[in-house]
Amino acid sequence: AKARHQGGEEEAWRLGGLMVSAMGLLLGGLVLAGLWGAPLLLRFYAPGFVERPEEFALALRITRIVFPFLGFIGFSALLMGMLNARKIFVIPALAPAMMNVSMIFFGLVVCPRLGPDPHQEVLGWAAGALLGGAAQWGLQIWPAWKAGFRWRPRWPFKDPGVRRIFRTMVPAVVGQSTNQVNLLVNTILASQLAAGSVTYLYYGHRLMQLPLGIFGVAIAAAVLPDLAAFHAAGNMDGYRRTLSYGLRLTLFTDLPALAGLVCLAVPIHVLLLKSGRFSLADARATAYASIAYTSGVVFASWVKVQVPAFYALDEPKVPVMVSMAMIVVNLGLNLALWRPFGYLGLAVTASAVNLVQAVTLQVLMTRRTGSLWRAGDKSQAFKMLLATLVMAAALVVAIHGMARLDPGWEDGGHGKLRLAAQVFGLMALGIAVYMGLALALGLRDLVPARFWPRRDRAARARDSVVQADLGFYDEP
Repeated sequence: AKARHQGGEEEAWRLGGLMVSAMGLLLGGLVLAGLWGAPLLLRFYAPGFVERPEEFALALRITRIVFPFLGFIGFSALLMGMLNARKIFVIPALAPAMMNVSMIFFGLVVCPRLGPDPHQEVLGWAAGALLGGAAQWGLQIWPAWKAGFRWRPRWPFKDPGVRRIFRTMVPAVVGQSTNQVNLLVNTILASQLAAGSVTYLYYGHRLMQLPLGIFGVAIAAAVLPDLAAFHAAGNMDGYRRTLSYGLRLTLFTDLPALAGLVCLAVPIHVLLLKSGRFSLADARATAYASIAYTSGVVFASWVKVQVPAFYALDEPKVPVMVSMAMIVVNLGLNLALWRPFGYLGLAVTASAVNLVQAVTLQVLMTRRTGSLWRAGDKSQAFKMLLATLVMAAALVVAIHGMARLDPGWEDGGHGKLRLAAQVFGLMALGIAVYMGLALALGLRDLVPARFWPRRDRAARARDSVVQADLGFYDEP
């Protein structure tokens, strides 16, 4: 975007082409190294499989099939950045769905035709993932070409723009890598536990990513431009209030998500996972891992919001140092808990690390900006907690009532459609209770005024002034 602003379209696309060359060399080398060194990589990543030769051989084949995915997804991300810099958002936003389309197609059409051997079906899924990554990249080629992108082979690493990008990437990569490194450590340890532990942790972590991805990541992306603008203008009061608003908004969305996912963890995982070789016991074990992971989702979202806030202050080294410290904390807790508590100890550790990281970033931010929490903000946080507790109590009562009327309903014994209706009905109940209490307790200013057309005119005007002052209406 800066190259386009300073040198025009031609300079922007020239830099884009150089980055394609640079990433092609790096990703190509990484993929070739991964294909050649897959046995060593697997011994490091999942050492427990070495003692089970059949699992090791299957994992090795899967790794070699999927590893080129890194190249496709790297180029996809690069094209997404170029298109977003030109205010082209729709196709890049749709591109990740191609992964789902490919996986669903292979799961429904290709894998069942590979024979009864589940190992062959797993290889089909791996091929579906690889083609999904290729489709995610390919979908963005035409919009980029249409916008003016042309690639010419050039040596990229002498260009100052390319060097600047890589210098900027380093702290961002390290700062955002904590969860990935911690997941790697979890997988290494879980592979040495009872069979199924890696699977329970993987799927349990996926459900936690739902509120984190929908709310935490989205809020972080929304407040970052305003934080950067306020800091550039020297308006620290605006910076403080915007960051405080973002943190309160994560509480408003993630607290009820936390309560709902914990209360409904077992039926949700039975609905999503119990099928074929994935037994009821497996679904329950995954649900327990999900509860352990989800207990830290609020703090994980706070981390997502606070890390870019330090970028806006031009202090990217702070979250980097905190992230490195959290890797050490995670490793220490994992080594202490994985033997006595099994895979659940690893999941609980992840939530504890999110808590420590969020609190540490909050303390360091407060030293730079002053307190982010005024008396009114604390009162709002208490009201959110109260509404969440009432919602959780309503769900517990409803679940117990349903268990008396329909014993064993959580196990899905009456079919998927009936279980789906029951789960979504309980979700609707939880949302209705929480939103009703939130509105009754006066938390409407956390939702843009345009979503409440029946509110009185004075209240809507007051909310609009607050949000406009925080920068939320700077762009359409």
